[in-house]
Amino acid sequence: MGVVLQDITTPFSGNLVVYPGSHAMIAENLRQHPETLTRMEQEGDKALPKLVFPPARQVTARAGDITICHYGLAHSISPNSSPDIRYVVYFRLFSKDHVPHTYRRETMTNIWLDWRGLREEDIRRNSNPVTLNAKIEQGVEALSLQQQRTPGTDLLRLSRLAEEAEVASAQLDMKFFL
Repeated sequence: MGVVLQDITTPFSGNLVVYPGSHAMIAENLRQHPETLTRMEQEGDKALPKLVFPPARQVTARAGDITICHYGLAHSISPNSSPDIRYVVYFRLFSKDHVPHTYRRETMTNIWLDWRGLREEDIRRNSNPVTLNAKIEQGVEALSLQQQRTPGTDLLRLSRLAEEAEVASAQLDMKFFL
């Protein structure tokens, strides 16, 4: 999760660059070629599969916007040809079921394994999901009110709000990242 601290409204301003859908492509490739996963565990990044991703997209945002991406999404940073320094704070979100500092091979091929509410079986079962945007808007509003009373609000509370929202990916306005 990235919290944008200043406007980044034009390309090549040090923007986050994402390859939409790449996390699903990587997982599918690893499911079809499990030997690649074994090589990656032994050799690291140099064993990553050579895949052709959709065109890259530079993320533009305003101060206070939040970006949420799956950890397996292929991403990078654009060159910054603007006169400004890019300020963004990034947090690594974990499922409440994740054991810190552990690696589970199955999460490389089942990308929503630990994310209750985003798994296909949860989406089918969930007949009245809460949209992530609505949940985050509630959280941002609550944090704004709290920040007015108490400077230095804990932004990590947003991660808890996002985790509580059992959402169907089809209902996310942020399909761009999913």
